[in-house]
Amino acid sequence: MNKRLKSRRAWVAATYYESRCYVCEKPFGRYFSFHHFFYPRYWKRHSDFSNNDQYDEYVLDRIVEHPGLFALLCRGCYHLVTITQRIGDQGRFERLVGHE
Repeated sequence: MNKRLKSRRAWVAATYYESRCYVCEKPFGRYFSFHHFFYPRYWKRHSDFSNNDQYDEYVLDRIVEHPGLFALLCRGCYHLVTITQRIGDQGRFERLVGHE
């Protein structure tokens, strides 16, 4: 990841998410992800890009436009959320991330 993109990720984390994991409140650092609560139909997905930097540029623009559609998560909580989503228990997922 280039320096400018790294700096932009940190700015977005601080500006919209208090630089901490939404679930466990761990301070922002390495291996944090911006998790989509859902994908609007017209938005691109990670698989639509040839590399992570291109995807990060795209998703950071979406976060700035719609910060309420995302949560900042540390690696552990990100895995917990994605596993819960795969289970298909929407109620449990919503309680986990506090989103209605």
